[in-house]
Amino acid sequence: MSSEDTFVNTLQALRNLSDEDRDRREQAQCDIGEWQKTPGFCNLLEQIIRRATDPKDIKITLVVFRKTVSRFWSGYDGYEIPLPEKEQIRASLLSLLMTCGNNKQVVKEIVYMLTVVVYHEFPHNWPSALTDVSTLIQSPEPEVRIKGLRLLSSFLRAFFDLGVVVTRNINLPKTEELNTCISQQAPAMFSILATLWLESNSALLEQLSHVLQGQAWDANILETAGTQCTLSMRILWIIFSYFLKNLQEANESATGQFFLGIGKMLEASISCIQVFQERKLDIPGTKNYLASVVLRIIQLLNCTQSNQPMAFLPYLQFYLDFFLQEFFKARLLTRDESQFEFQEKYYVAVITFLTDVISASDYHILEEDEVTPATQIIRKFFNGDTIQDITRIIVSKYFILTPEWASDWEEEPEQFLDNEMSDLSASCLNPATELFFWWTVRINLEHGPKIGKFLLEAITSGSHPEHSIPPVLYQESLYHAYAVCGDQLKGQDFFLKQFCLEHVQSRFGNMHVMVKRRVADIIQHWSSEVLEEFGSWGYETLLRCFSEDDLVTRVAAAQGLKVVLEELDMNNLQYYKYIGQSVEAIVALANDMDGGPITVSVLDIVKDVVGSLKESIRPVAMDLLEVLKRLWGLSKKKKMVLCTITQILAKFVAGLIGSPIEFETPLISFLTEILEKRQSSPALLEDGLVLWWRIVDQAAFISPKMGSLFSYLPHVLDENDGDSRVTQSCLNILTCYVLNGKYGFFTKNFSEIMMLLSMCLGNSHKNSIVVSVVEFLKICVRMFPKEVAKFKDALTSLMFLFVGDDCPLPKHVEDRSSASCIGSLFFELALDHTEFFFAFMNELPKIQLEDAVNPFASDIGNPTYHFLSVFLDIVEPEEYVVLQSERITLQGLCKFLEINDSQMFSLHPKIIQQCYWTLEDIRKKNHDSTGAFRNKNALIEGSPGHRALEQVKGKRKKEK
Repeated sequence: MSSEDTFVNTLQALRNLSDEDRDRREQAQCDIGEWQKTPGFCNLLEQIIRRATDPKDIKITLVVFRKTVSRFWSGYDGYEIPLPEKEQIRASLLSLLMTCGNNKQVVKEIVYMLTVVVYHEFPHNWPSALTDVSTLIQSPEPEVRIKGLRLLSSFLRAFFDLGVVVTRNINLPKTEELNTCISQQAPAMFSILATLWLESNSALLEQLSHVLQGQAWDANILETAGTQCTLSMRILWIIFSYFLKNLQEANESATGQFFLGIGKMLEASISCIQVFQERKLDIPGTKNYLASVVLRIIQLLNCTQSNQPMAFLPYLQFYLDFFLQEFFKARLLTRDESQFEFQEKYYVAVITFLTDVISASDYHILEEDEVTPATQIIRKFFNGDTIQDITRIIVSKYFILTPEWASDWEEEPEQFLDNEMSDLSASCLNPATELFFWWTVRINLEHGPKIGKFLLEAITSGSHPEHSIPPVLYQESLYHAYAVCGDQLKGQDFFLKQFCLEHVQSRFGNMHVMVKRRVADIIQHWSSEVLEEFGSWGYETLLRCFSEDDLVTRVAAAQGLKVVLEELDMNNLQYYKYIGQSVEAIVALANDMDGGPITVSVLDIVKDVVGSLKESIRPVAMDLLEVLKRLWGLSKKKKMVLCTITQILAKFVAGLIGSPIEFETPLISFLTEILEKRQSSPALLEDGLVLWWRIVDQAAFISPKMGSLFSYLPHVLDENDGDSRVTQSCLNILTCYVLNGKYGFFTKNFSEIMMLLSMCLGNSHKNSIVVSVVEFLKICVRMFPKEVAKFKDALTSLMFLFVGDDCPLPKHVEDRSSASCIGSLFFELALDHTEFFFAFMNELPKIQLEDAVNPFASDIGNPTYHFLSVFLDIVEPEEYVVLQSERITLQGLCKFLEINDSQMFSLHPKIIQQCYWTLEDIRKKNHDSTGAFRNKNALIEGSPGHRALEQVKGKRKKEK
């Protein structure tokens, strides 16, 4: 076939990959799968890309090209692209990148392929990779510069695992070597990128200043200078995060100038944004671009300071001064402002920088005796007056609820709670400010009285300093601040007592619900020491919050109750009197849920409270079950709500003392519905199995209703697709059925029980599953010793699992307890059911031992020998630690040898010698603590065991 025919056939196969006809599509997939493992295929794909005119042909060819390079560059499925072809591909991809135009999707595919190549070839086979890419970045043509920037960014992000995923090759050089290579070239890359970024950003800001003077806007500048700035900053962020110290060592002056330069650029960009807002100018793309520049600069500073705090120290004072000034410039944000999203992100970035600085462990802020340059700088900025100013600005600006939020609270409380609960990450303004305030107080505990005094005076005065905010919102903000830092003020007894026992206690009845909600928050944030002192007051105050009609306040009370129950001893008579009211309050709150957006969040709190209350929940248990039943009915299609309800039920059952028989009917009803719909929601089934296990585990006996559920177990296991969690839950359930059903259940359902065990082993060979099966068999052997012969098939399966080719247990065992568990079962049988055990071992069919663990077992076909050799290989005397199951195992091994000496069963002499050698080592290291050697001297003189022991002793004497 000519090369042109090959070209045409390949192109047609590529087109058939998206053909509607299934047969043609599958044939194309098969053909291309074979061609991918043929030398020269990548070069053919490159020719198709260059000659094709249809964008669809180019797109599908690039996809196949990418998959071929990423899969077969380092070897896959027995094929690796030959070295000469790799060199051709590398050159072809660089050429394609230069000639492919500005199609972003095409550039993206080529950049990814080159990233794979650089990732695998640098530094050994392509040592000049970074230099070659840097040459592209210095090109006079903007289009080429941008492509070079994309390639360098992609490679660095792949190497540092920052979003670009490349399959690793085990033959890649070590990380340290790559780090060294990149660090050596980091100064040169920094010089190129810093110059490019500053020039591009300056050009763009200059263009914006011309627009403000009335000149026309150049729309192409964002595509050139804007893109260059964005990509340069992304790369600089990586370089500074990992190699700032190298840059300073290479050229400290240039590095310092750059950091001062981006500070000035940051100021200029912020000023430009403010002018645009004031003049209400709207040039397409500019606002978003300027916002991204500002945020990227702060991100670079944040990451550099966090990753290289000591290297960042020369610039710390400048940026602390700058960001503190920006922090104090904050104004109230309202959601109807067009710039709200940027303003919030900007202040979050500012606050995050300040928080990272004062919380950096490298700066030793909390070590009072150690004074470092960093602590001197930070304490200079965070002095007593500044701390009070920070507190004032936080309570008057950052913590103030906007009018829109306050309106949501009153009109749509569920939506308000949903928005608030979804804003809990530090990337949102309120949590970021809370964290900053907490750390500000934490590093300045000596200023605690001043902060406490300021908050208390502001609360009692009842007015807002700017008179532009409703007093209730200012009060809410002040209480919010105290909730955040109150735990840090725990040493100020006068403040705690004056604030809580006098101020709050006397004014609670007249407080607005918004303020009462913050009172519940205060209790929630207290440490266990404070709760111990104010426990009764905390309970009483939370119960008063529960009595409010306001949903937001009641949810805050529930969160506070959760903390109190976790911290305080419920059995303490001082607190026990509050339990009944607490239970009623939490059930009433759950009853008010309607399956709406906050239902899961509230039910999560209920779940934790129910788990803490345990048996105390019993008096209102039926009410709780009715509430959950109603919510279940309202949330049939909301799987997360159903899962949370199921988890509450499991916590409820687990906390009960004694049998849950009086709640059996509603619990079985829930469980039956879960099992009937098991295929529609795997997550709900997992939670349902845990509930099932809890119910059967707590049961005093197996009732007819619980017995009827047993028939679901085979279906669950049969439909399970190898999920070990499902298998483990089924084993737990099966164990509880046998334990609580006793002999009657065991004999009635024996065949089903054995079938379920076989299914469990078939579903998963994980150590944990195998051990659970072994433990189950141990329970059965101990409970029903007369029925031990019935377990022959299960023991045979387990034996071959232990010694066969697919043995899940490592031969040199890391998890020795799991291997010992299996050994202990068989040796326990040898101890307590000797005749059955040796008859069973003799009846086992011969097995082929292709890779015997010990060489002396290679010519022995009986599994007994192989079993012992595996066991002895597991026991490493040098590292041996005695476990309970291993103690039984060793006792069984000695009994095994005694029986052998009585000629009941004849072992291979080398096996015996290995056994005694192992036992002698263990005895010496553990001082006979296993009790495994009490009958050692009872060996018959002249027996194989006795001769083996003498040989071991004789060899040891020679060694000495």
